[in-house]
Amino acid sequence: MKHVDKKSPDQPQHWAHCEHHRAPYVEVADHGKDHCTVFYDVTNLPVDLDAVSDAMRRLYASYVEFCLLPQAEVDPFLDRPYLFQMLVRREHAGCFADTLFDYLQNASGPGI
Repeated sequence: MKHVDKKSPDQPQHWAHCEHHRAPYVEVADHGKDHCTVFYDVTNLPVDLDAVSDAMRRLYASYVEFCLLPQAEVDPFLDRPYLFQMLVRREHAGCFADTLFDYLQNASGPGI
């Protein structure tokens, strides 16, 4: 399992599994009727958190532009020093979270 729902009873076990296996932790949470948030934690990985956040900012900016998300709704996420939580369209949440996990799992790749 690459991500977990924040309200899932499996959430604590998923967190422990990711920590034990040094894997990215990715969590999806409801955020209103049309959106979800996707949160990730890579503090248990040997990566530069600034570099990861900067790479995610670049990728997320493309997603926001491509999916026409209202800037006023994403600004509160972008205004944070580190981008570890992102607003996504509800219908994209699962795929976004799984792809994010894969990207972070290969965090030594391009852009990071």
